[in-house]
Amino acid sequence: MTNVLLKVVLRNLIHIEAPSDTTTLITSLTIKLFLASFVNTAFLTLLINGNIWPFMGANAELEGDASVLENLNSFGLMNGQFTDFGEKWYEEIGVPICITMIINMISPHIFVLLEFVMKGYSQCVDRSYSSDHTLTKQVTQHDLENMYTGPEFNLYLRYAQLLNTLFVCLMFSSGMPVLIPICCFTFMGYYFADKYMLFRFYSLPPMLDSALAQAVSSILPYAVMLHLMFGMWMMSNDEFFSAAGVMLTTDFGNSTKVPLDLSVNLDASSYFGDNLFMQTVYERFTHKNCYIMFAVFLLLLVSLLWNRLIVKILQASEGFIALFPCFRNCLSKNHEAEGNDPYLHSISRERLDLQLRQNLLFVEVLAQYKAEIERRDTTVGFKAPEKEINILESYNFEANQGYVEEFASDASSVIEYNNRKRTMTTKTRTVTEGAKEGAKEGAKEGAKEGAKEGVEKVEKVEKKAKVEDLSTVEERAAEEAGAGGDIVMSKLGHQESAL
Repeated sequence: MTNVLLKVVLRNLIHIEAPSDTTTLITSLTIKLFLASFVNTAFLTLLINGNIWPFMGANAELEGDASVLENLNSFGLMNGQFTDFGEKWYEEIGVPICITMIINMISPHIFVLLEFVMKGYSQCVDRSYSSDHTLTKQVTQHDLENMYTGPEFNLYLRYAQLLNTLFVCLMFSSGMPVLIPICCFTFMGYYFADKYMLFRFYSLPPMLDSALAQAVSSILPYAVMLHLMFGMWMMSNDEFFSAAGVMLTTDFGNSTKVPLDLSVNLDASSYFGDNLFMQTVYERFTHKNCYIMFAVFLLLLVSLLWNRLIVKILQASEGFIALFPCFRNCLSKNHEAEGNDPYLHSISRERLDLQLRQNLLFVEVLAQYKAEIERRDTTVGFKAPEKEINILESYNFEANQGYVEEFASDASSVIEYNNRKRTMTTKTRTVTEGAKEGAKEGAKEGAKEGAKEGVEKVEKVEKKAKVEDLSTVEERAAEEAGAGGDIVMSKLGHQESAL
């Protein structure tokens, strides 16, 4: 019941953070709901029923720890009857934890099943108990869709429930191995139930990126850390294993000690002095039964500290990278190369030419496109890459006419795009027509100038040909005038071919 209330409260409080997108909202809600459920299920049980006063020793008041414990006791914490994971703890606390996990394995599906049955009954009433699914009493399309559409699949809730189950079961599984099959059956039940309901009942969940899955995966190693820590404490309990490695067995109610050859004598007081709590932790974690778990715990702890703390600090320190450049590759994330060509090299020549003609991308991008075309033209024996981008290569909405026409034909940005395209087309047409008119005017002016030059040459010929016959003069004048006209016509032909 408490976990249900936590879900409602957190869903209302998470909007105060004002997340920037849906993925961030769901990721934050998942982590917070998991932490709240886990603390309520596991840690509060330990804090309420646990008691660490015997581990503090007689010098607790002198060390200042008594005031901390008294403050916790005033809230009803760390003032219970259990000082260790003994037989009574498993009977009175361990069994309820197992029952709680079994209930969590079944209870979420019961509410979904009831909702599924009620939805099916409503649909059956809507079609008047007929087997013909085309019949309906709904008047509008909106009401019909609401009648036959299930609720949204709460991905954050499912993640939080599975994380809570995994952490609780791993935390106590060293002393209660039955939690491992309970965890296994819980995951199997969620898998098959959600698979069926996603196909038959739930509506599609929101589209998310990989941030949620990465956030959930990043906290899984801490479940292993808790498993190792509580496992070492449980396996070194004096009620089952003596501190020196002597195992206690019970035969018809009579306890007998079976000495183990693995026992060693460790003087913890030489390391921690009079600190009884640290002495106890040292002796429990260095117990012979815990050597393997302690070694794995240290390796995992070092790995987490290196990858999640030290590496980030060193990556942020430019001075360290400059001083030790050999660490640059060690601290960078290695991504497996796919063997693809660079982005610009993979764009087809048709796409490059099209974008340069449309002139709708940023100036910097168009400059890169132009440089890429020049590179291909100047490269001897250039060969196009095997994998070419022949479709949309840019996220610029206005540069993708397919998006414009299919998804937002009435949007203001698209209208502006179409107006700009029309303006560019008009300008191009105006320039073309102006060039043609200019060529015609130039041809006319050239013809006039050619005629003038012909007349001038005729006059010169007449002056020079005093001795020659008049017919000869006229023929020569006609030839000169014709030559001038041919020059003008050839110039006009060159201009038209250029257009």
